[in-house]
Amino acid sequence: MLMFEAYQGTVDDDGETLEDALAEVEGTFNGRYGRWIADASFILRSSEGSGIIAASLLTLYQGLPLLAFSMTHPRYPRRGHARSLITASIA
Repeated sequence: MLMFEAYQGTVDDDGETLEDALAEVEGTFNGRYGRWIADASFILRSSEGSGIIAASLLTLYQGLPLLAFSMTHPRYPRRGHARSLITASIA
């Protein structure tokens, strides 16, 4: 699970479990942070087929766009993946 792996061991890691991360993503899709904007949320899959390596999830929170989550798998740091997905989300 991308969110679990991306945040594990970072300043944002509060000891959540994989189940907590799954619930957070599900909650985001179900409106926890406002209506999920599917057309402005993006994922990037690895070219070698190992799964999703980055994602940006946008919502409409209190009438304004909110970047609810941006995450990149720790095996793919500093390659511009988050930047490109956030740029696409803004566009």
